[in-house]
Amino acid sequence: MATRSTNVCALLAALAMLVLAGPGQAEAPVVGPQWTAPFWRDVPAQDGIAPSEAPTWQHLPDGSTALFTTPGGLWFRRFAPDGIVAAFARLTPQQAGIPASDLGHVRIGTDPIDGGFHLLVNAGAQSSGCWLVHVDAGFRMRWTVAAPGNSTSPQGCLGFHVLQDGSMFVLQSSTLARLGRDGQTLWVRGQPESSDVRANAFAVDANDVAWVVGRGGNEAAVTRYSAAGELLSSDTLLCGTCVASVADAIDVLPNGDVLVGGRSGSFQPGLLVRYDSSGARRLWVDTEIDVGYSRITHDDDGAVYVGVHTPYGSHEIRRVDPVSGMVQWNVEADGFGAAAHGIITLERRATGLFANAIDAAGATTWSTLLSPYPTATFSRPFAGEGGGVELLVREPEASSTPACGNSPRLLRLDASGVITGELQACTQPVAKDLWDIDALPGVGALASIGSELVAFDPVGDERWRVVACASCLETSAHHWQVSALTADGGAWAVRSLHGKDGITTTLERITPDGHIAFTVPAVGGVWGAWGHSAMRLFIEHDRVIALTAGTRRLVWQSVGLDGSPLGTHDISMPDDNFDIRSARLNADGSVTVVALGEIFCGVGCNPFHLSFRRIAPDGALSWGHDFYYVDWPAMPMPDGGAMMVLPDSDSGADLVMQRFDWQGWALAPVPLAGVTPNSRPVSVSGPIDGRWLLHTLAYDDSEQALWSIGEDGEVGAARMESWNAPHAFGSSGYLVPTATPAGVRMQLLDPLTLQERAILPFGSSGDEDFDYGPWHWRMLEDGSVYGTWLSPDNRTGLARYALPWGAPQDRMFRNGFE
Repeated sequence: MATRSTNVCALLAALAMLVLAGPGQAEAPVVGPQWTAPFWRDVPAQDGIAPSEAPTWQHLPDGSTALFTTPGGLWFRRFAPDGIVAAFARLTPQQAGIPASDLGHVRIGTDPIDGGFHLLVNAGAQSSGCWLVHVDAGFRMRWTVAAPGNSTSPQGCLGFHVLQDGSMFVLQSSTLARLGRDGQTLWVRGQPESSDVRANAFAVDANDVAWVVGRGGNEAAVTRYSAAGELLSSDTLLCGTCVASVADAIDVLPNGDVLVGGRSGSFQPGLLVRYDSSGARRLWVDTEIDVGYSRITHDDDGAVYVGVHTPYGSHEIRRVDPVSGMVQWNVEADGFGAAAHGIITLERRATGLFANAIDAAGATTWSTLLSPYPTATFSRPFAGEGGGVELLVREPEASSTPACGNSPRLLRLDASGVITGELQACTQPVAKDLWDIDALPGVGALASIGSELVAFDPVGDERWRVVACASCLETSAHHWQVSALTADGGAWAVRSLHGKDGITTTLERITPDGHIAFTVPAVGGVWGAWGHSAMRLFIEHDRVIALTAGTRRLVWQSVGLDGSPLGTHDISMPDDNFDIRSARLNADGSVTVVALGEIFCGVGCNPFHLSFRRIAPDGALSWGHDFYYVDWPAMPMPDGGAMMVLPDSDSGADLVMQRFDWQGWALAPVPLAGVTPNSRPVSVSGPIDGRWLLHTLAYDDSEQALWSIGEDGEVGAARMESWNAPHAFGSSGYLVPTATPAGVRMQLLDPLTLQERAILPFGSSGDEDFDYGPWHWRMLEDGSVYGTWLSPDNRTGLARYALPWGAPQDRMFRNGFE
């Protein structure tokens, strides 16, 4: 990825400076794209409301809002203060490391240390287990761990609380655990799942004491644990006429008291119990027969509200006196939550879904329509700022199919019930990472965008699209590793897929109509996600050759055009991990490879090698050279040899060109006369008509330069400017990025004079911010150029250009104005 100069004005001034460049020239023509093809899709959002006892949204200090939804995975959105979706990500259960096909209840907490998010996820309705997932503030997953303890219940993830140090309490049906913010278990308390003990809920008070309620044997149980895991107290409850009781609900009041609600068996009363902060019981009252309290909450004034449980599915909400336990009033509703003063109830009517404000005296103060569909789903309402309330509402798919899909709307109501805010991702732009392109004259281009391969004909129409994994999002485990276009409009490609037995890699033949004709195992496998650095494909008239960078080996594999195996060879390499810098198929079927060991820079850098290999047509090693701990620019040569540019061993300041012939013999070093001494060689490209393009950088980074070098080492021309190595070259010249008054552009340089022959904008943009990757370009002999671009909002695309002196084009432009 290119880096912008810190002094654009100085760079622009240097642009005109030519050394040994010969006579002046007319202004180079600007060649706009004939067409562009964007690699993103505005897709309807189809996520749903995550079942949760806590808000699944967080308001962040910068005014943005993070929203988490489900099912089918974890959907993450960050809304900017103006309501625009500023970031989007999605994790399938497999990507999150959770062995389930779907996800159940989700509980969310903000990490107070790094601003990321902890998520407690139930593995789904058809499985059990609790999983902790941590994503950073940019929604990138950092780790996943299974919560300690066990639960055979599909709803076993019962409670979650994040402490101020970023550690977490996690409650399952039989265990309470505390984990560090790195996911490591600090302690676990509880009973085996097979014992007659079960937790149902918990709450954490101001002293970080965890109160766990449930049952022990046939009695309701209330147990307290300190943050260090010490058992502080335990209490059991069973009324005189009860056979069995269980505690279901708990709430910590503003004064530090704790209320516990529960139920008993048929024809038995429920219970309401109050404790002080030390765990001493202060109140115990029985409810009516067959009435239990399944949920308890309070408003800012300390007024207490309970949800009633009966065998008949009651929707009753009561206000109770926390001192005496007496019922003060009751209402019917389909859902409720505490507001600043009173509660907000949710009510399904024939005309839609309504929110109603009930004050502490039981009077309705306002009623607001949330959805015209009474079957709309909703989250629990939660108190917001200024006496308002917030909740999620999702329209039923059967009743409404708006263009934006049916993703949940986050509604914000003020204290008078007026909807003052609504956040929804109507259509979500899904960007694709562009990994590589290939192109052939008269055939078109092939773009690898992670999980998809897309073929275009020369006029920009999509010929076919093949998806590596239709149910997967972008991931290094499900993608096309590398691909190559064929003359008939088909392709060969290497696909990487993650399955139950790990990652498998296959070489596949794609027909001209986009169908996979057959699949062959790729024996080399892959070690990295970026195919171009790990693999190469070469297509000959009777076979395909695949090169794969493995661990201390370069794997050569030959496959017939019918998929038949023709042979494999392992070529020894000196580094555990390495990149294939460049590789060239020679006329005799041999391959010359330049590789560089992967450099790990933490504290210092691990040693690595620059390696040359020539592999014979039958896969045997013809010759090789390894250079210890250097990163000199190098490239294969058209004659089957190799070349590199390095400092002269005698002077240490001058540069020399070192070539190796087709047999691997080192030729005499050629001094690069005219190149500024004490320059650091960055890249070398070519040759074009016997000339190479050398890119150098001063060791103090004060000066960059491009040099046209002949076979005798003489400098034919120079330009005192360069931002990056050439991104393509051919008979028309070298494509190098540059700055212009209109913005960043690609300049096509003559190989001899280095004068500009043409200027190519990035896609259809004129913005200066188009100075960063991806840098994938192809220059063809018919005068056409295919280039990729990335806009400032991270949207990638492919563009086709026709050079003025190229073959005649039957269409001047298609959609170049997008």
